[in-house]
Amino acid sequence: MPLVCALTTANTSLPAPFVGLTVGAWQLAMVEEDVVGEILDGEDIGGEEGDGHDAPDLETALRHHRLVSQLCLSVRALPLRYSPQLYRPSDVADDIAGRSDVGTVWDRVAGRVEMVLRLDDPPVSRVEDDESITSGAAYLRRRAAHYREQQARQRRFETLHDDLVNKCHDLIRAQHYKLRQPHCYSGSFLLEPSHTATFEARLRDFLRPLPDDTTPSLLGPWPPYSFTLELPPTPARRR
Repeated sequence: MPLVCALTTANTSLPAPFVGLTVGAWQLAMVEEDVVGEILDGEDIGGEEGDGHDAPDLETALRHHRLVSQLCLSVRALPLRYSPQLYRPSDVADDIAGRSDVGTVWDRVAGRVEMVLRLDDPPVSRVEDDESITSGAAYLRRRAAHYREQQARQRRFETLHDDLVNKCHDLIRAQHYKLRQPHCYSGSFLLEPSHTATFEARLRDFLRPLPDDTTPSLLGPWPPYSFTLELPPTPARRR
């Protein structure tokens, strides 16, 4: 069974080891399963136990990422996330054939790259770990202060994100962010490949005033997984 890795336009010449399956104006770029490795039973990623939604092992996911990166460097392509739904080309083909937004996503995303900025603050100490609390009233005051600190950090990250988008508005084609926890910001930015060096330079200047206890990490450029098509999940194929 082939594994679907990306979408290209029909008749695009694919580099080895990819093979194509044409679906209307589009082509599914696929590799044989044994090129990447199987999705193994592992850490659950949100489904019910036994429903097939298990996380791939890290090495398998990295092999998939290297293949998709190689493809996106060779041809204009729209990467698809590595997950159990990608094990059934017929399901992906049916979904692509029935959608009207593929061309819109293609025009916005294909041929571009993603860079991710992470900012990590020290976590807010847990109220339960504060041994100085000796009464119910003190506990409630501490809980209120804890909540205010979380809200302040969230507003700070929101402001930082907006300021960064304004600073790099001429480079960023699309963006979004999330707070994995109140002290952990993760922002994703869609860029032209030729703009990544300029983006990094502006980002270094932007991050210079940050407090010493905020740890920045810049990841990428890599295929724009965060901006690609969202496909409905289907059960993973089991041997």
